[in-house]
Amino acid sequence: MFLDQCNSVAAVKSVAVSALGTGAALNFPNELAATIMGEEIRSFVERHPQRNLKEVRIVIKQLQRNETAYIAYREKLLAMNLGQQIKLCKENGGSFIRTVLGQHTQKKAGRLTVSVVYGDIGEESTDAIVNSTNFATWGPHSVAARIFTAVGPDILKTTREAHGTGCKLVLTTAVPLPCKWILHCNCGGKLNNIPDLVLEILAKCEHVGLQSVAIPAIGAGECKFRPEDVACHMMKSISHFTEKTNLKCLSCVRLITYSPYIYHTFCAELRKHFI
Repeated sequence: MFLDQCNSVAAVKSVAVSALGTGAALNFPNELAATIMGEEIRSFVERHPQRNLKEVRIVIKQLQRNETAYIAYREKLLAMNLGQQIKLCKENGGSFIRTVLGQHTQKKAGRLTVSVVYGDIGEESTDAIVNSTNFATWGPHSVAARIFTAVGPDILKTTREAHGTGCKLVLTTAVPLPCKWILHCNCGGKLNNIPDLVLEILAKCEHVGLQSVAIPAIGAGECKFRPEDVACHMMKSISHFTEKTNLKCLSCVRLITYSPYIYHTFCAELRKHFI
């Protein structure tokens, strides 16, 4: 490994390395490449406590505001416990700041405020939250698991019965969650269903008289859609809705993301569609 070669030269005290593995030759997924990089460098540091090489810098390109190429790579490394001798930095030597829960960014679209939030949708105190579910099965770390576990079996039963009658959007109460209502919906496992689904959610909120709604990154979890595609579809739908609808009630849409990578991906898309 190149670190062993650097360490064998007494005069070499530090080394900088770029984001290996993401180029055309290897084309590893960003998160996989970052995991391998971080674990290998950390292993080297642990194996050589008396090493000559004192510092390893992983240099990540500072992206333009709307770029997402290295977001997953950067955020994966930031989340790893790499120790003091391994530093993640920009091309100019500056440090990246780790994304923290509650971090958010927002834009205005007419009277509507659109926010992207890194957080837990179950903690949202908006008038309503959206539960993206297939009404049948879900993984333990999914939005559906988070919400149905909190509200209990009676709400689950009511939701399934309503969905069985053909309801696309099922509105239920939310006790004991801090929001007032839950909108349960299903994208049907198809990415192309997301634009219409988002429009239906927003129209329902406006029709019922809700002022605020929190929506997860629909399909980015259980359906494993690319976050970039999900963000693009959702932002386009929200933009289209604000242009075509004379809003009287709905004034706040919060897009809740459950990982730093998805958060920054949605932020980049938000800046593309809203001033």
